Amino acid sequence: MIPEKRMPPKLFNKAKRIALVVSEDWLRKVGDWRRVQPDFPTLSDAIRRLVDQALDTPKGDKPSKSKPKK
Repeated sequence: MIPEKRMPPKLFNKAKRIALVVSEDWLRKVGDWRRVQPDFPTLSDAIRRLVDQALDTPKGDKPSKSKPKK
Protein backbone atom coordinates (compact mmCIF):
# COMPACT_ATOMS: atom_id res chain seq x y z
CA MET A 1 0.00 0.00 0.00
CA ILE A 2 1.06 3.55 -0.64
CA PRO A 3 0.39 5.18 2.77
CA GLU A 4 -0.23 8.70 1.54
CA LYS A 5 -2.90 7.49 -0.90
CA ARG A 6 -4.00 4.30 0.93
CA MET A 7 -4.20 2.54 -2.40
CA PRO A 8 -2.51 -0.66 -3.64
CA PRO A 9 0.54 0.22 -5.78
CA LYS A 10 -0.91 -1.51 -8.86
CA LEU A 11 -3.87 0.90 -8.75
CA PHE A 12 -2.02 4.08 -7.80
CA ASN A 13 -1.60 5.53 -11.32
CA LYS A 14 -4.64 3.94 -12.97
CA ALA A 15 -7.32 4.33 -10.30
CA LYS A 16 -10.80 5.62 -11.03
CA ARG A 17 -13.22 6.37 -8.23
CA ILE A 18 -16.77 5.14 -8.55
CA ALA A 19 -19.86 5.70 -6.46
CA LEU A 20 -21.82 2.61 -5.56
CA VAL A 21 -25.23 2.50 -3.94
CA VAL A 22 -25.96 -0.80 -2.18
CA SER A 23 -28.41 -2.18 0.35
CA GLU A 24 -27.44 -2.72 3.97
CA ASP A 25 -28.00 -6.46 3.47
CA TRP A 26 -25.53 -6.55 0.55
CA LEU A 27 -22.98 -4.56 2.52
CA ARG A 28 -23.42 -6.92 5.49
CA LYS A 29 -22.71 -9.91 3.20
CA VAL A 30 -19.50 -8.27 1.98
CA GLY A 31 -18.55 -7.55 5.60
CA ASP A 32 -19.19 -11.18 6.56
CA TRP A 33 -16.97 -12.33 3.68
CA ARG A 34 -14.16 -9.93 4.68
CA ARG A 35 -14.14 -11.17 8.26
CA VAL A 36 -13.34 -14.75 7.23
CA GLN A 37 -10.41 -13.72 5.01
CA PRO A 38 -6.98 -14.35 6.59
CA ASP A 39 -5.79 -10.77 6.03
CA PHE A 40 -9.11 -8.95 6.74
CA PRO A 41 -9.10 -6.73 3.63
CA THR A 42 -10.45 -3.20 3.55
CA LEU A 43 -13.98 -2.83 2.23
CA SER A 44 -12.68 -1.47 -1.09
CA ASP A 45 -10.20 -4.31 -1.49
CA ALA A 46 -12.84 -6.89 -0.55
CA ILE A 47 -15.20 -5.58 -3.24
CA ARG A 48 -12.36 -5.57 -5.81
CA ARG A 49 -11.48 -9.18 -4.92
CA LEU A 50 -15.06 -10.37 -5.12
CA VAL A 51 -15.60 -8.68 -8.48
CA ASP A 52 -12.30 -10.11 -9.78
CA GLN A 53 -13.35 -13.61 -8.66
CA ALA A 54 -16.67 -13.27 -10.46
CA LEU A 55 -15.03 -11.93 -13.63
CA ASP A 56 -12.44 -14.74 -13.63
CA THR A 57 -15.13 -17.43 -13.37
CA PRO A 58 -15.60 -19.18 -16.73
CA LYS A 59 -18.96 -18.55 -18.38
CA GLY A 60 -21.55 -21.06 -17.26
CA ASP A 61 -19.77 -21.78 -13.96
CA LYS A 62 -21.14 -20.40 -10.74
CA PRO A 63 -18.61 -18.66 -8.47
CA SER A 64 -17.85 -20.54 -5.27
CA LYS A 65 -19.42 -19.07 -2.17
CA SER A 66 -17.38 -18.53 0.97
CA LYS A 67 -19.61 -19.23 3.92
CA PRO A 68 -18.86 -17.05 6.95
CA LYS A 69 -17.88 -18.89 10.11
CA LYS A 70 -20.45 -18.66 12.85
